[in-house]
Amino acid sequence: MKNDLAICAIVGEQDARYYIQDWLSFHRALGISHFYLYWNNQLPQPTGDDLSVKPWPYSGGQIVAYNDFLNKGWKEKYCLIFDIDEFLCCDDSFDLD
Repeated sequence: MKNDLAICAIVGEQDARYYIQDWLSFHRALGISHFYLYWNNQLPQPTGDDLSVKPWPYSGGQIVAYNDFLNKGWKEKYCLIFDIDEFLCCDDSFDLD
């Protein structure tokens, strides 16, 4: 059963090139139900039913992007705002469901 937890993140070129696939795989394995990605680079965007990707061509626009996301809302009950180099880590007693 999937939980009701999403993650929002801005993905720059370094993030997309080196981290994004591992980052998505890691959080999918935890059961994150959806990812909202602000795509701030020219590399091909990832696809998937659990991804909402918005092109974000603005430099230095991290706060503006997160404000855009918070103003538009999300369908899950909870949402984390992460950088791509941040990973959700919990001890064994924590259950996302």
